[in-house]
Amino acid sequence: MVKKSFGAPEEIRPIKRGKVEVVDLGRVQAMRATFEPGWRWLECVKPIVGNDSCQVAHLFHVILGKMEFRMDDGSKAEFGPGDVGSIPPGHDAWTVGNEPFVCIDFQGAQCTPRQVKLTRQRSFTPLAPSARSSLVASAAWKLSAHSQTLGDYDRINQQTAFTNRRAP
Repeated sequence: MVKKSFGAPEEIRPIKRGKVEVVDLGRVQAMRATFEPGWRWLECVKPIVGNDSCQVAHLFHVILGKMEFRMDDGSKAEFGPGDVGSIPPGHDAWTVGNEPFVCIDFQGAQCTPRQVKLTRQRSFTPLAPSARSSLVASAAWKLSAHSQTLGDYDRINQQTAFTNRRAP
């Protein structure tokens, strides 16, 4: 069992017009992202990483404010309080309105802007076939481990729900 608080995060990542607070929960990190009105990925993060769009996936729950996301293909969606979203890599985002945007993200904390920049710099280096197959095997193993973690989570939730129903 792991219990953490965003009141005492292990890491704070300040960025222009916002901050990201990260807590490590063992197999996953969670981040509370807070962006001020006027924050936009293209203006506040692109200068750090150099990509034309955010290349990090996000799985989040919105606490406060609104944010609009635009995918590289042009599709858009706006998220507000209570919404839950899954955003794949390849997007821009900006706050909407005059209040801060606050969300809890369970996927985006795994990668810092510096890591994204390094990944981008390395992505132009051709890989030998043996290296590619090694990377594919590594990715498959990580996906398998992630699926196992989700399966464990589902089983724990089902057991808890069953236990709670039977408790006096």
